[in-house]
Amino acid sequence: PSDKLAVVVAYGPRAKPSFAQVRPPKSKGGVAQVEPFAGTKARKAAVADAKSAAAPGKAPTVLGPAEIASARRKDLKRAGEEEDGAPQKRQKQPMPGSRPATAGSNLSLAPILRQGLRAKDSASLDKSLVVKDRELMDTSVSELSGSEAFDLLQECAKRLLERPMEGQVYCSWIQRVLLRHCTFICSQPALREALRPLHDATAMRCASYRGLVRLRGRLQALVSVG
Repeated sequence: PSDKLAVVVAYGPRAKPSFAQVRPPKSKGGVAQVEPFAGTKARKAAVADAKSAAAPGKAPTVLGPAEIASARRKDLKRAGEEEDGAPQKRQKQPMPGSRPATAGSNLSLAPILRQGLRAKDSASLDKSLVVKDRELMDTSVSELSGSEAFDLLQECAKRLLERPMEGQVYCSWIQRVLLRHCTFICSQPALREALRPLHDATAMRCASYRGLVRLRGRLQALVSVG
C-alpha cells in the first residue's frame, strides 16, 4: 500500500542536516505528505549524549610540594590554637634526686653549691646533694675551685656520718670531688689531716661489709627455704 511507502529526505547544512519523511499522496492529484522524521529527535538526543560524554570533565586538582607544605602548616596552626584554647594539663613533678628535664645541656649545680657553702645554708645544700645523676655531679664539681671542693667534701662527710642510710649518694659526691681535686687536697697537709674523720668512717663501713654480706646470704637462704 501507498501509506507504507516513504522516502527520507535530508536538508539543511551538511554538518547538521535535518531529516524529513515524505509519503506519496493518498489519491491521484493529491499533495505529498511531508512529516518530520521520527528518528530525528532520538538521533539528536543520542548525538548530544555522545558529545557530553566525550567532553572532558573538570580536571582534578593536583597539589604540589608547596601546596602540601602550606596545608600542613595550616593544620599545625589550627591544632596549636585548639591546644591553647584547651585547659592546660598539670605538669608532672620530677621525683626527688632525679635528673632535671634540661639535663643533657650545660647544666650545673655549681652556683647553688657555691652559694650554699658561702652562706652555710644546710637546706640549700641538702636539696642539691640529693641529685643522683653522675654526669651532673661531675660537671658541678669540676666548676668548683679547690677550696670550695674541699668544703663540699667536708659537708658530704658530715652528712655521711649523720645519715648512713643515704650514704650511697654522698659517697658518689665524695668520689667526684676526689677525682677532680685530689691533687689540690694532697698538696695541702692540713687538708689531708682534716680528712681523718672521713677515713675512719669509710674504714668502719668497709670493715662491716663482709659481716653484712654474710648476714644477707643467711637471710636469703632462710627465705628460700621457708
